[in-house]
Amino acid sequence: MLKRAHYTIALPLMAALLAPVALAASNSDCETALNKRDLVGAKGICTQALASQKAAASGNTPAQLETLARAHDNLGSLSMLNQQYREAETHYRASLAVRTRAYGKNHHNLSHSLVPLAESLVRLNQPGDAEKLLIQTLQLRQQALGKRSEAVARIHGTLATFYIRTNQIAKAQRQLADQISILEQLYPTGATATAKAYNSLAVVRKKEGQLPQAEAYFRRSIDIYERKNAANTLEISAPLLNLATQLTETNKLNEVESLLLRVKRIRQQFEGEESVGVADIHNRLGVLFNLLGMKEEAEKQLRTGLAIREKRLGTNHMLVAESCNNLGMLLMQANRLNEALAVLRHATVVIHSQTGPQSAQTIAAWEQLEKLYGRMIQQNNSAG
Repeated sequence: MLKRAHYTIALPLMAALLAPVALAASNSDCETALNKRDLVGAKGICTQALASQKAAASGNTPAQLETLARAHDNLGSLSMLNQQYREAETHYRASLAVRTRAYGKNHHNLSHSLVPLAESLVRLNQPGDAEKLLIQTLQLRQQALGKRSEAVARIHGTLATFYIRTNQIAKAQRQLADQISILEQLYPTGATATAKAYNSLAVVRKKEGQLPQAEAYFRRSIDIYERKNAANTLEISAPLLNLATQLTETNKLNEVESLLLRVKRIRQQFEGEESVGVADIHNRLGVLFNLLGMKEEAEKQLRTGLAIREKRLGTNHMLVAESCNNLGMLLMQANRLNEALAVLRHATVVIHSQTGPQSAQTIAAWEQLEKLYGRMIQQNNSAG
């Protein structure tokens, strides 16, 4: 079977940023480096910014302490980008301590520290502690801003995303229902936040096997984006791609090509002609065209996707293995066994190196190779 991609959900922003302070090395300078993904340069700039904010916070005013907390947030973000999750936790806890000094322990502004701290704990495989922090954030916002505020709706969405990631589907569904209820009351004609929530709810329905409801919610999400003049944004690509995936899996193929081509155009516009995201669409189109019996076009798409992935990711990457596996299966179907052998061998080597010799992926890859070797032996015997 050709592999298909996972569903996509949008993750929440980790922290809200306040106005910069004009210092030699400012939070704004740090954030500029982070936005540019200049992680090497950002380390020095953000560390200097933190030192500057510590010196400037001697008066312990709420504004000074908030700026200091923001400096810790920025270093936490840098650590997250570098996958240094324990260091990120340290900075976010420092940020929380500073904001507690500034506002007290029951102020909703603590959420700017609590949400990213929870994310760092998820990455450290401490989901129970992360959940407590997110529930604390929800309670603080409800007490300060009311249960039907937009800020409360956002944290319902954050909790839903957390529950989806930790496979707590019933809890995720309740949070999404609360989020959508609030947003539809606040924005009766729809909002992009509502569209994101419907996409996430569709993912939950899909996980529960409720396919008609999932398809309906994916379409509702797309419709809201289009009505809010967001028809050509990266955000709409999530429900478009999820709908295309579900339709492919349920063999409802008529719309799939147009959906995938639409996502491809969006990704080309925002990410570039040869981005990893565009390569993913080439791979998906290859899978689709193979299902439709369009073998020549399927091979073209799969080879294009493979070439981009190798260029962007290197040859020893699991996405490269995925492309090689899909191309190898197509070549086997066409009885081009020697060509199939080359790409399936490479897929097996990559999977073995990335997941280990005993992983389910490695075992499956070797089983596929054994089938290919069996067909090659049979073919040679028949020719002899």
